[in-house]
Amino acid sequence: KPFAGLIHPDDLPLLLDLFQRTMQGEEPPVFESRILTKQGNYLFFEFVIKLFLENGEIKGLMGISRHITERKKAEEKINMLAHAIKNSADCISITDKDYKLIFINDSFSKTYGFKEDEIIGQPISIINSENNLPEVNNDLFSSIEENKKWTGEVLNKRKDGTDFPIQLSLAPLLNDKGEFLAVIGVARDITERKHSEEEIKKTNEELTKINAEKDKFFSIISHDLRSPFSGLLGLT
Repeated sequence: KPFAGLIHPDDLPLLLDLFQRTMQGEEPPVFESRILTKQGNYLFFEFVIKLFLENGEIKGLMGISRHITERKKAEEKINMLAHAIKNSADCISITDKDYKLIFINDSFSKTYGFKEDEIIGQPISIINSENNLPEVNNDLFSSIEENKKWTGEVLNKRKDGTDFPIQLSLAPLLNDKGEFLAVIGVARDITERKHSEEEIKKTNEELTKINAEKDKFFSIISHDLRSPFSGLLGLT
């Protein structure tokens, strides 16, 4: 049967172009294509083709193929996860086992003010605030060294040196042998939330003060009016 009839229509132009260039003597590259199966569905294959020559005359083509559908599915899943991480609203970073940054997403760059080429390769300490309590830092790094997750609130530092509060989650990345490879951090700027909490706290304190003053006022009023009302009631 014509081999072209097995090729997915979207892949056919590229494949025919490769065949033609191979027939003209070019060294063909490894290429991928979707091939129609007897069951009527398409599977992904990786191909290498080679010319059959006899006395310098082309007699045919030999193709060696490898089924890569599962690999393509895995690649699509990886690409989807990479896209989700890159475009996440949370600040996502990855550090190697020496705590040097090897990846940041767009939100991280926007929030911290660093361009990717300015911070990749830098130690994670570049964004740590000196105003964190020592016990917080000790607990954080102890958890990672013990291959445990850590979640809490800490202060971080932007490129301009200003501190800001974040909600931070850290998790160690381990290989199949359980060996430590890297740390992934997910941070969220909670500056607005902290401002709201301060406003609520301030409002509650004012309400408590007003209630205390109201109770004191009513206590004074009731004490001062007790005698006149007693006389009035007696007269009545």
